[in-house]
Parts: sequence; structure tokens; C-alpha cells
Amino acid sequence: MANTVDKMRNMSKKEITRVFLLQNGLLIALGIGIIFISTGIFVWVQELSYDLLVIFFAVLLACFWAGLNIGLDRLLPKRMTVE
Repeated sequence: MANTVDKMRNMSKKEITRVFLLQNGLLIALGIGIIFISTGIFVWVQELSYDLLVIFFAVLLACFWAGLNIGLDRLLPKRMTVE
């Protein structure tokens, strides 16, 4: 863990963002893909009410946001102590 903290201290914000996107790119792509596929399904079917559509997209957004937060928690150390 100390190694990770030392690496994070020496990294710029741009490098941290790059590492995050590399490590969680599949998760991000999957979330975006699910949103586009579900939009296509709803446009194709067009028989569901708008209430269900709003609820479905709210759940998708919550899952996507939770996935991003889990990815950030995995990437960033919990506390950075100064020795």
C-alpha cells in the first residue's frame, strides 16, 4: 500500500486520469453500451409507458455511477499519509 501511495504522490492529475481510464475502460464502455442498447430497444418497442422509461434510465445511471465510484475506490488509496 505504501508503494501505491508513493506512486500516487508523484503522479500528475492527467496521469491519474489516464490510469483510471485504462483500468476501468471496459466498465465505462459497458455502461455506455448498455445505455445505447436499452435506448434502441425502447425506441424499437415503443409500447412501454414513459414512467417505466424514466425509472429504467434512473437505474442504469445509478449502476453506471456506482461502477465509476467502485473503480475510483480501487484506483485511489483510502488515505494518503505524510511521513
